[in-house]
Amino acid sequence: MLAGEKSMNKRIEQMMLDATKDMPHGYYVPPQYWEKFAELIVRECADVAQETRWAVPPSQEQIARSIRRHFGVE
Repeated sequence: MLAGEKSMNKRIEQMMLDATKDMPHGYYVPPQYWEKFAELIVRECADVAQETRWAVPPSQEQIARSIRRHFGVE
């Protein structure tokens, strides 16, 4: 790891392994790509949760449903 480089979150690392387990052997995706991709997804989820207009304080399920809908994962 380079000086100043952040280590990959263990959960992100596991998700990366899960996402690539069926890929052909020898196919390589640099960890920096996965870290940036995960960062963008997390930021987008936070934005969806923060920017959604709620009539009353939302439940966890309402927030989760809103994020799933935003990404088309229902």
